[in-house]
Amino acid sequence: MPPSLVQAFAEVQGRIASPPGAHEQDALADFLDSHEYAAHVRNARALFAGRLELIKRACRGSFDSMAMSEPLGGLHAVLQPREAGFDEAQICDAAIRTGLPVRALSSFYIGPRAAQGLVLGFGSIPERSIAPMIGELHRLIG
Repeated sequence: MPPSLVQAFAEVQGRIASPPGAHEQDALADFLDSHEYAAHVRNARALFAGRLELIKRACRGSFDSMAMSEPLGGLHAVLQPREAGFDEAQICDAAIRTGLPVRALSSFYIGPRAAQGLVLGFGSIPERSIAPMIGELHRLIG
């Protein structure tokens, strides 16, 4: 955080949230000491790595016109068109109307040189829904 914002942040934070009490801190310390948190993190990593693998496998056969970037962090994958003529807005609107967890890549940019593409969230998508989701997205892209 920029040093110039520390005071303002601390002031607002103090007004909207109080620090956790001793009981909550003790419970968190016990949870961390019991190694249950480490087990949870291992399980979550395995779960999300499996989902990413299913997305990669489904995309490999469906999107010759798109390049897929794996996340360096987070629970999303990015599809970018290999050629011009990709109508990001139209595809995102249609995807969102059908309930697909897709956002326009350009919406994450500030400034005029935004890249075009699709951001696929997979944090809350069950494994059984991934192949149908990618199939529907393939149908929308055409």
